[in-house]
Amino acid sequence: MSLAAWRKKKLEEHGIKYLFNFSSIDNLPSIIKNGILPKNFVSKTGIKTTSFAEESVQERRHNKIVKLSDHSQVNLHDLVPLYLTPKTPTLHARKNIQSEIFFLVISIALIYDEKNNFCFTDGNAASESTVFFRNLKDLSALPIEVINAEYWSDFDDGKRKRCTEFLVYPRVDIKYIIQFVVIDDDTRSTCSNIMKQLNCDIPMSINKDFFFIDNFVYDKIDF
Repeated sequence: MSLAAWRKKKLEEHGIKYLFNFSSIDNLPSIIKNGILPKNFVSKTGIKTTSFAEESVQERRHNKIVKLSDHSQVNLHDLVPLYLTPKTPTLHARKNIQSEIFFLVISIALIYDEKNNFCFTDGNAASESTVFFRNLKDLSALPIEVINAEYWSDFDDGKRKRCTEFLVYPRVDIKYIIQFVVIDDDTRSTCSNIMKQLNCDIPMSINKDFFFIDNFVYDKIDF
């Protein structure tokens, strides 16, 4: 069995069908042109992007060095962070601006393509409690029950665990993006106009299940 086939089998065995990323609509043109880029690459090249990041969290991430699937070591900000579920504490902290956000649904082929390197975590990468892994044989360490639950607050340390990440190097090429998802018709119209101008034919849909539209009170994010 090839490495790619083995990786695909492992991901499927653990029920990982897609990965998720969300971004500001302001970044849609750049993503269509360049794919999803890591923070350090954006900073070095001067590409203009809009960020929702909390600076205190980003500082903790900036100081971390992690080992990848090919045994190389990089700064955490050299990697593109992806989630295993769309509804995370990170999104909830931006609940009031969800109409300015779009989701990217990403194929797991990104992970089993041997040209890409990766690592993954058992929680938010900025947390000192989080453990990093670089081999898919360790997928059993993922807190799948928390990731798939309706409410992370039902679990001990659920807020950190819900933000489990796959971190990909060197970027997420647009060919791995299966679909864009938005919250309503107005947001879809805005995104569709941008996509039309750039001749982008990636499907776009409205799916409120990706967003926080109920009145449930989640814990304040405080990684």
